[in-house]
Amino acid sequence: MDFGRIENFQDITYTLGEPVEHRGKHLCNETSLYLGLPLWNHASYLEEFIPPETPKEQYLYFYAQAFNSIELNSTYYSIPSKQRVQGWMQKVEDQDHFTFCPKFPKSLIQNFNQADLRSFLDAIESFHQKLGQVFLQFTPHFDLSYSELFKRILKELPSHMDFGVELRHPSWFSPIMKKRFGDYLAKKDVSWVMTDTPGVREVCHMQLTSSNVFIRFVGNSLDQTDFARIESWCEVIKELIQKKQKIYFFMHQPIEGDGIELVKHMQKLLSEQSHLLVHPYKGYNKKQLSLFE
Repeated sequence: MDFGRIENFQDITYTLGEPVEHRGKHLCNETSLYLGLPLWNHASYLEEFIPPETPKEQYLYFYAQAFNSIELNSTYYSIPSKQRVQGWMQKVEDQDHFTFCPKFPKSLIQNFNQADLRSFLDAIESFHQKLGQVFLQFTPHFDLSYSELFKRILKELPSHMDFGVELRHPSWFSPIMKKRFGDYLAKKDVSWVMTDTPGVREVCHMQLTSSNVFIRFVGNSLDQTDFARIESWCEVIKELIQKKQKIYFFMHQPIEGDGIELVKHMQKLLSEQSHLLVHPYKGYNKKQLSLFE
């Protein structure tokens, strides 16, 4: 993810504010932490958690051994078929706590229509209990003048699925709008996605509007600032645990495989929180290779 990347990232103040709860926010029955990356098939993962010479169609299987969630970006570019979703499910069927977090198709935001919405929802229904939060990413040009379209889209979303929205235009982040819009999302039980990116700090807004907290972390190629920022997030996560939140946290780096080091760092810092549903990162077991011989 290139959004908010800048060259002079070391000059940025990365302080996180206190989480703000909004009226109408729903509580989660069980606190859990889902950690993951935005892809399961990046070349930089080889040797880290995917054995050498593994067929690409088996990458997801090994990804799910190391992480318990995936930010599913491919659905942003095209609506998957049910068969494709079922194929993904087969790769993770032995991972009880694994979740897919599909991104809402951009074609539906650009040209919202009932037929494509139904196709998308029907497809992701096939994730069954492994469906995590679905999130809608709006472009930096999507400002308050599009609020009626925004409301129309949210009105059509089914209540039995979890949804989140990522907004990028500054008009959504004034103090007044954070209060009004945060309360609106809380009544809808829709999560307001927090994006911790160096160059656009307002999108890391700390507004809690549903039982889910969805965080997208944009790193600086494992610079020391990345590790300091993760340490700050771990303190926030401990607080969110007390607030009974379900937490999704996805690492983004210029080289996606660098996110693995930050996952390890975060898990080490949170190791005392033993009740969290988070897999320990363990790389791969060479004995697993026999599955594909």
